[in-house]
Amino acid sequence: MPKPKKRRTNSQPKAMKKQTMKPRQACQHAGFEEASFILREEPPGNSEEAEVRRVEKPFCGNIRAGKNTYVYDAHTYHTKVPPEGIAKLVEYYTKPGQTVLDPFCGSGMTGVAAGNLRRKALLSDLSPAATFIARHLNTPVCADAYLQTVRKVLEDAADLEAELYHTPCRNCGTLTPLLYTVWSYGVMCPKCDREFVLWDVARDEKPSVRESKILSEFPCPHCASPLKKRRMKRTHRYPVQVGYKCCGRGLKEQTAELCEHDLAVLERIEAEGIPNFGAGHRHRRTRKSPASCSSRSPHSTSA
Repeated sequence: MPKPKKRRTNSQPKAMKKQTMKPRQACQHAGFEEASFILREEPPGNSEEAEVRRVEKPFCGNIRAGKNTYVYDAHTYHTKVPPEGIAKLVEYYTKPGQTVLDPFCGSGMTGVAAGNLRRKALLSDLSPAATFIARHLNTPVCADAYLQTVRKVLEDAADLEAELYHTPCRNCGTLTPLLYTVWSYGVMCPKCDREFVLWDVARDEKPSVRESKILSEFPCPHCASPLKKRRMKRTHRYPVQVGYKCCGRGLKEQTAELCEHDLAVLERIEAEGIPNFGAGHRHRRTRKSPASCSSRSPHSTSA
């Protein structure tokens, strides 16, 4: 016969499953002893024993940081966190002179935050692009030498920049630097099999170019059939608009369609290739693919 199950008495309480407490939950706990963290500090001098500091509760404050700083905007990278936000945690958990480890450093914003607080940083990442960006963002340089080099590059490239990125003001005719060039795709209507430019047909015009969008649904300009942008086949990219600042009150940004001068510059680059900057920058690199024409300008945006 099977043995009867042994009944649990009051003296044998049921074993409770051990729960893990998240930092935010821990800091809300009545007693902070269970939420303490042990941090090992670097030993002073030549001592082999590290001093131990106890942090009684984890960081529980709000973290807000903007993304419009020069360091943050220096190079784009996915899942990027502003260093001003990371700095709050670094300052809370470490002291000046200590080393902060970030084994998934991305673009190195943890290193920037640590360096600004007089901490050292050890950064690593599987991505070669990440470590390249992080290294150069965190390598100390002489500010005077850096600015001198930047000015020298800008001075040497002034003529080439004017050749490639200047447009005549539509009011006074003066050649002025381009702020950007807007490119748009040509698409084929699946009903009548005729091409048109999205910018000409599906543009939702706003006061600012950055606010303007392309509609997701619109009628074909040739056959009036209702179309959906995501189902249309693209053909080529076309330059449709330029932005610049010149004459006028307060040098307000102006937009215009490309003029003969702009189209001639694009045709010349198309035929001769992109100039190589440096010694003898007049030597041009032959373009390999017609589809790469939109990559000429760092000022370009697409619609």
